[in-house]
Amino acid sequence: MSYHSESNKLEVLHSFFDSASLSAPDIVKASALSRPTVDALLNELLSKGLISKRGTGQSTGGRKPVLFSLNGTGRFSIGVAVSIPGISGVVVDLSGTIHASESIALPIWSSGEDFVSCVAELILRLIAKVPDAKRFQGIGVAIPGLVDQEKGISVFFSRLSNFFNAPLKDMLEKKVGCSVSVSRYLGSAAYSQLLPLQNNANKSLMYVELAEGIEMALFYQGRPYRGHILNEGGLGHMVIEKGGRTCLCGAKGCLEAYASNRVLIDEAKLQVRNGVVSKVPQDREMDENEFYYLVRGNDPLALSVAEKGIDYLALGIANVVNLLNPTKIIISGAIASAGEGFLDGIRTRIRHYTLKALGEELDIVFLPFRLEEGAKGVALLRLYQDLNILN
Repeated sequence: MSYHSESNKLEVLHSFFDSASLSAPDIVKASALSRPTVDALLNELLSKGLISKRGTGQSTGGRKPVLFSLNGTGRFSIGVAVSIPGISGVVVDLSGTIHASESIALPIWSSGEDFVSCVAELILRLIAKVPDAKRFQGIGVAIPGLVDQEKGISVFFSRLSNFFNAPLKDMLEKKVGCSVSVSRYLGSAAYSQLLPLQNNANKSLMYVELAEGIEMALFYQGRPYRGHILNEGGLGHMVIEKGGRTCLCGAKGCLEAYASNRVLIDEAKLQVRNGVVSKVPQDREMDENEFYYLVRGNDPLALSVAEKGIDYLALGIANVVNLLNPTKIIISGAIASAGEGFLDGIRTRIRHYTLKALGEELDIVFLPFRLEEGAKGVALLRLYQDLNILN
C-alpha cells in the first residue's frame, strides 16, 4: 500500500478521536479526500473491527447518513517503557484507554540476561490482564540508547555496559511467547501525545524531553520520523558553541553540556560551594524536581542558572524549528513545574530565535514527565504499526 493511502487511513481513523461519531460526508467535508476514497477507507476500518456503526444522522435532503464511531476495545496491545526513573508497562486499547498497568523502580542489573528477565516478568503479568486475548495485538518495548528497530537489536544501552548489539526482540519473545517489537524510548513514548491533537494527521510535532540529557522526537503527518537504522536525531548533541564545553559524548560544545538538568544542578551546587547564598543544598544531592521548585520560588541562584541554560535550549529548539517548521512543540520534564512566568520566558526566547513567520503560529506547551504515558505511547505505536496504519 502506498504512503498516501496509509496516510489517508491514518487521517480518517484519527478523525474519530476528535468526534464521538462521524458520517462519510462529515469526513469528506473536513478533509481533502474524495467520497469514494472515504467510503473505501471506512469499509476497511469497519472490516478490521476498528470502527463500528452507530445509527444514522440527520438528513440534508436525501437518505440519512450512517454514523460511525471508534471501536476502542477492538484491539489491545502492551507497551513497556524503560527510562531513568524505572520500568512502566500498560495494557492499552485502540482509543488509548489504559486497562491495566505495572511498574517497578529501575533496578541495578548485573547482566543483560537479568534485564531481559526483569522486563519479561513484567510483560507476563500484563498479558494475564489483557481483557480479550483474541483481540490482543502484540507487545512494544522501548529502551533508551541506540536501537536497530528493524532487527530488534539493542545496539547500545547506557545502563548496561556489556549489552552491545543484543538481540533483545528474540530474547524477550523466547521468554513471553508473543510477538515483541523493540524501539528507542523517546520516539515511541512521545506517540501518546499525538492522540489529543485535533487533525493531528496533518500536523507536525516536535517532542523534547529535558532530563539528565536532552532528547528529541519528530512526527510528520502523524508518523514518527526515523533516521539511519530508524533512530531520531539527538537534539542534545547539536553543537551550539564551537570548541565549547566537553560533553559526555566526547564532543565539544553540545547543547546537552549547557542546558541539561544534570549540568544546571551541578553548576548551581558549584556556585554554592564557592560562597553564593542560596537554598540550593551544598551537602546533599538535589534532583531536578527540587531544582525547578527553587526556580518557581524565585531562588536567585537557581533562577539565574536556569535562565542561562534555558537560553541555550531555546536556541537549539529554534534551530530545529527554522529547519523543519513543526506546528507544535512539547517540552517534557520537571521543568513543567517551574512556574508559568518562567515557562512564558522560554516561549518568548524560542520565538525570538525563530524566523518570525514560523514562530507566530508555533504552539509551545510543557508537560510533566510521566513514565506511564510513555508506556502508553509505546503500546499505541505497536498497535498502529501492526494494523498497517503506520509503516
